[in-house]
Amino acid sequence: MLDVEDNLALCLVRDHVAQSYTINEGPTNYSIEWKGAYEIDGDLFHVADRSGSVRTIWGYPTRQIIETIHHARGLDT
Repeated sequence: MLDVEDNLALCLVRDHVAQSYTINEGPTNYSIEWKGAYEIDGDLFHVADRSGSVRTIWGYPTRQIIETIHHARGLDT
């Protein structure tokens, strides 16, 4: 799950195994305990966790992610 405004990331599933995460919900709002930050560099998807460890993933649909972000922001070309 990505927060495209702040470049935050939360892994929900890795290698077909659900990961632990925390989402707090209230009557009028919610908060997500983000576990890292992400950056897209061409075909590479980089994720840095809170400890500073960086994981680079090749094979994510980065082009589609960028297109979806642009569409959501009304930046379609």
